[in-house]
Amino acid sequence: MFSFNKKPTNFDIETFEKYEYAKDRVIQKKRLFQHFIIFLMSCCFFSVLNLFLQIGQHFYIIGLRWFVAISLIWGFVFLVHLCNVWLFSKFMGSDWEKKHTRKLIEKQNRKIQKIEDKLAKDLKKKRPEIAELLEEQDKQEDKKKDKTLDHQSTNNIEDSEDLIKTSTE
Repeated sequence: MFSFNKKPTNFDIETFEKYEYAKDRVIQKKRLFQHFIIFLMSCCFFSVLNLFLQIGQHFYIIGLRWFVAISLIWGFVFLVHLCNVWLFSKFMGSDWEKKHTRKLIEKQNRKIQKIEDKLAKDLKKKRPEIAELLEEQDKQEDKKKDKTLDHQSTNNIEDSEDLIKTSTE
């Protein structure tokens, strides 16, 4: 009841999505900076191992000392991570994903509708009696839905009339 961990419930969907996006971006940037700190510390550690402690003094990768080669490879990976966070997330961010997801869903719905229409036409041609039965069932289901909606709206009207009566008394 008096919990401090409760989240506000008066967010609308757009505000919540903005909050989630900002939260994800902060996490991405935090991980990028962590990656950078670990990269720098590791490069210093490898340099100390090779130059001062003379570990792997005669070991070369692609003609470079091993710690230089490892630092260059890791630097390239860090550069890819940096581009992913600062450049590509803007071009292919959450808005881009949502847009393309909606397009794919609409495309699937259109395909499904075409298939259903084709099946209905084929069914009417080949088995008209079954098609008539299915149409009757659909009409009955629609009537049931209408009745339940009418019943719910009548109950809502009665409830509101009761509220009006009690508030005027």
